[in-house]
Amino acid sequence: NNPALQPLNCFYSPHSKRRINLITDSINSGSLFGGVATSMILATLISDKWNCDIRIITRNESAQKQNFQKVLRANNIKEPENAEFVFVNCMDNNSELSVGDDEYYLTTSWWTTHSIIQSVDNSRVLYLIQEDERKFYPFGDELFLCSQLLHDNNIKFIVNSQLLYNYFLSEGFENFKNQGIWFEPSFPKSIFYYDTDIKREKKNFFFYARPSNTRNLFYLVVRVI
Repeated sequence: NNPALQPLNCFYSPHSKRRINLITDSINSGSLFGGVATSMILATLISDKWNCDIRIITRNESAQKQNFQKVLRANNIKEPENAEFVFVNCMDNNSELSVGDDEYYLTTSWWTTHSIIQSVDNSRVLYLIQEDERKFYPFGDELFLCSQLLHDNNIKFIVNSQLLYNYFLSEGFENFKNQGIWFEPSFPKSIFYYDTDIKREKKNFFFYARPSNTRNLFYLVVRVI
C-alpha cells in the first residue's frame, strides 16, 4: 500500500471560524518548485478573500515556515497574521489532523486529494491542477485512481492556465465545465523581467530536468544535446 494514498486521519475539534487548509507534501527547499509556490499564493489569496484562517498542512516533513514567508514577500503579497503550520505524517498512522465545522481544503496533487476525500466531504475540496498527473504513470492502479479522481463530480478543480483547462475538456473531462475554473499565472516584474543591458555574443541554453524523475526524459535530452 502507498502511504500517500491512505486516508488522512482526522478528529473533530471545534473551530470558531472558516478555514482554508493547504495540503501538500512539503514546502521545504528540496520541494519548493513553482507549483508549490503557486499553491501557497493561492491559499493566501483565498484566505484574504474569504477573511478566514489559513493552515498549511505538510505530509512528508515539517514545514520550513520561512519559505512560506519568502514566497509571499517575493510576490508582494501580504502575509496572513493567523497562518498555522501542521505536520501530519503520512508514514505514521497515529498522526492526526483536527478539523472543525467550516473547513475547506486546497489540495496540490491527486494523491493528497485522494487522501483527504476519504476523510471529509469532497465538495469542500479545491483541487489545484497544474499538469496532467496521469502522465506520471504507466498503465496500472495509480493511473486508474488518478483518472477516476479527475472525473469526480463534486470536487472543485482550479486549473493553472486556460490552455491546460481546454486540454482536459478535449480529453473528455466534461465535469470540468461545471466543477472547474482556470486562471493565468502572473509574475512580478521585480523578479522576472527582460534584462536589456546584458550583451552576449552567445546565448545561454537552459535545460531543466531531474534524473530521478523518468518523465522528465533527462537522459534522452542529454543525448540530444
